[in-house]
Amino acid sequence: MADMMSLLPHFVLERIFIYTSFKDLIRCSMVCKKWYSLLSDEDSVIWRAKFEDAGTRHFRNSKHLSELQTFRSKALAYECAWNGQDASKNIYIKDDCLTLHRKPVAQSSDGIRGKTGFLRGQHYFVVIFQGPSFGSAALVGVCTKDAPMQKGGYVPLLGNNEHGWAWDLSQKKLKHDGEVLEESIEVDVKIKDKIGMMLDMETGRLEFDINGEFINVAITNLPRDKPLYPSASAVYGNSEITLIYYGKPVVG
Repeated sequence: MADMMSLLPHFVLERIFIYTSFKDLIRCSMVCKKWYSLLSDEDSVIWRAKFEDAGTRHFRNSKHLSELQTFRSKALAYECAWNGQDASKNIYIKDDCLTLHRKPVAQSSDGIRGKTGFLRGQHYFVVIFQGPSFGSAALVGVCTKDAPMQKGGYVPLLGNNEHGWAWDLSQKKLKHDGEVLEESIEVDVKIKDKIGMMLDMETGRLEFDINGEFINVAITNLPRDKPLYPSASAVYGNSEITLIYYGKPVVG
C-alpha cells in the first residue's frame, strides 16, 4: 500500500494531505523521501489549507502571528495554543485562540495547559501576560497532565505540587512541588514583556528569556519519561495571558 501511495502524483497527494490531521502529517513526512519533500514546503497548498482551517478569523489575523513566517508555523501555533478544555472553569479562550481570560472570581487560583504535550525535542514558546496586573501569584512554566488547574484561595498554583515547574513572576522565584528552587531572581519582568521559554526534552531543561534577551534563568532535572505541557496560572481578575508556539528554537 505504501509503495502504491508513493507512485501517486503530487497533486493527488496534496488533495489527500489537505484532509489529513496535523499529527498524521508529521508522521507522513517520515514515510519516504517524496512525502518528506512535499511536506517540507512550509508554504505549500497543504499547509496553507491547514492554516486557513485553523481557529477563527481573529486567530488568522492575529498580530501575534506576525513573526511566524510560514503557513505551517502559523498552523502549528494553533495546534500548540492554550487548551480551553484543559483549564480552570474560571478561564476561557478569547477569539484569537491564543489568549486566555481569567474571570474576576474571588478566592481562586486558576491555571491552564497547552493543547500539546512534548516528550522529545526542543521547543520554543513566548508567553505574554497582557495585564492588568501580575497580582500576588502569576506563574509560567510546564506541567504534566496530572497537575490541577484550579484551587481555592490565592496560591502559586503552578509549581505548587510534584506535577509542575514554574517561574513565579510575582515572587521572583523558581518553584516545584511547593519548594523554592531558586530565590531572588533579579529580573524586572513587566506586563506585556515577551517571556520566552525553551523546553529541551533531551536534557530535561527549561530556560527563560525576556524579549529575546538571555537572562540565565533555568529549571533543570525535568522528567523525560512523560509529556510536559506549557502552562500558566494566575489569581488576578481579568488577567489575560497569550501563548505562541514558535517551534524548534533558532540558535545564534
